[in-house]
Amino acid sequence: MGKLAGEIETESDLILQSNVRMLAAALMALKRKKRYEKQLQQIDGTLSTIEFQREALQNASTNTEVLNVMSVAAKALKSAHKNMYDQPFVNCQ
Repeated sequence: MGKLAGEIETESDLILQSNVRMLAAALMALKRKKRYEKQLQQIDGTLSTIEFQREALQNASTNTEVLNVMSVAAKALKSAHKNMYDQPFVNCQ
């Protein structure tokens, strides 16, 4: 029975050692997972920031186009208004 008890003890030690190794590997994997999750959150935040900036640039571009069109329209109206006063009045009877 002594030999059997020794074998059981040896097997138990092997099991504990392999579990400890597996536990260490599992902990390392968990740390990597958490690091990857943190990196993913940072990337998501960066993408959100870029998306907001892109929308702001599009809005600024649209505003610039609107102002350019309004400027051209104002010049056209000013020119038309000036031409109206430059022409002599014609008596329409």
